[in-house]
Amino acid sequence: MARFMERFEEHMEADPELRAEYESLEPRFRAISALIKARGDVSQSELARRMQVSPGVISRLESAQHDPRLGTL
Repeated sequence: MARFMERFEEHMEADPELRAEYESLEPRFRAISALIKARGDVSQSELARRMQVSPGVISRLESAQHDPRLGTL
């Protein structure tokens, strides 16, 4: 993973548009990381039950395939 990040940093240095896009998405990635960390040992299914959403919603949130509404978070 470290090597990937090194190469990614090199690409971002060479491409200002890539850097800008990455930086615009960074808050979203931080929110996803916080969700994963906060759920700890709770399964996706259990978290979904507690949040009253489908397990698929949790999966999409954690894989950044869904742009959640504030009410979901």
